[in-house]
Amino acid sequence: MLKKTIIAFAILGYTVGYSSVYAFHVVSLLWVFVSFCLVCFRQSLIIKQPQLLSPVLFLAGYSFLSILWSPDIYVWFRYQFYFACGILTLLAVYQSVNNRHQIVNVFKIVSFFVCLNVLVGFFESLGLARLPMSPYSPYVGFFGFSGTDFSLLSDEAAEIVGYKPTGFNWNPNNFGFVLMLVLPFVLLHKNKLFASLGLVMIVWLLAAIGSRAHFIAFFVMFSCIPLLYKHSVAGLVAVFVLPLFLGLILLIPSYFLVENYGLLRMYSAFDEFSRGLDLIFSGAVQGGDSTSVRAEIYLFGLQKLIASYGLGLGVGGVEAMLIKEGFVITNFHFFFLQLLIDLGFVLFCFFMFLYFKLVTTLLRIAKRTLDRNMKYYARSSALSLMVAVPASMAPSGVHYILFFYVLIGFSLAIVKLDLSGGLDESGSSW
Repeated sequence: MLKKTIIAFAILGYTVGYSSVYAFHVVSLLWVFVSFCLVCFRQSLIIKQPQLLSPVLFLAGYSFLSILWSPDIYVWFRYQFYFACGILTLLAVYQSVNNRHQIVNVFKIVSFFVCLNVLVGFFESLGLARLPMSPYSPYVGFFGFSGTDFSLLSDEAAEIVGYKPTGFNWNPNNFGFVLMLVLPFVLLHKNKLFASLGLVMIVWLLAAIGSRAHFIAFFVMFSCIPLLYKHSVAGLVAVFVLPLFLGLILLIPSYFLVENYGLLRMYSAFDEFSRGLDLIFSGAVQGGDSTSVRAEIYLFGLQKLIASYGLGLGVGGVEAMLIKEGFVITNFHFFFLQLLIDLGFVLFCFFMFLYFKLVTTLLRIAKRTLDRNMKYYARSSALSLMVAVPASMAPSGVHYILFFYVLIGFSLAIVKLDLSGGLDESGSSW
């Protein structure tokens, strides 16, 4: 029961808590205490297919050792806390699943709270309701947070921000990242009416958020769909139909007047992405708009990586350097590029090899399993993990978004069931 409660509170996040203390933290500490007691009395904890967790523990160990060369101990401690919460979330999902009945139950729990999150965001985007602890709520101070001061915004900006959804994720870009991870599960759902309505609702929310990175991730997701149906009729159809579908989306501004602020931003995504690359390669970055600022911090991070001879700056290192150098934006805003700069070239390649090995393993499971639920879970999780890479350009950081760890834990649980045959009905584990 504790593990499933942790999963629920990981999705609810800051909405159940006060200031920096969440219900998730309290329940996680309780689980750690219970686990410690189990070790004292039983001398061991039951972890099935523990080899699947060894890369996680290795990276956690490296993260801890990086204190030896971290530029800022405070930032290092903060990242250790984020990763500890993330690993506990991952373990809660992984340990909740020991048979196919249990993985269905975990999926139902996650689905319920995700649907609730999407519904809240939808009401926010229509201006019908706003979570009182949202940064755009006038009541946010009662929950120990500092919200957005609308008096500092122009009337036009205040109106735009007033309709931006945040859901359970505080920041619209964080919420959009979660939506992009959820979208593959919606799109591939066996109930086509649910899939169609879910797709429309999520696209509506993404347009309300107006992130260019989400627009690029959206295209990457559809481009990857043929990989899910390789060597099949569906895959062959997707190869021909998807380019037409994506092309039609791109042609909309050419034939229809687009006035929505969020859509206008999203449709500038590829132009701004190209401009950002030009700025990085030319080195002519001086801040300014969003694209220039991000190009500046990306170039700064890459220069620091080169100066470290490819060894990396340590966990949280690039953020610590941005703070030290007095940058206006100190969050790196691209999780996977930040991993490269913090971990160094060799360890980053090791991490990405394992990451995409997990993706390909899930695709193999989806191809050979006869269980329709497992096929759906494996296929959707694989696509979601692929989408996470470009989508991670939107939020200030992914390391503190616990839903990402829920996804990884769920993906590893699918592999665990496949390795064990999914036949253990005892369900006994730590």
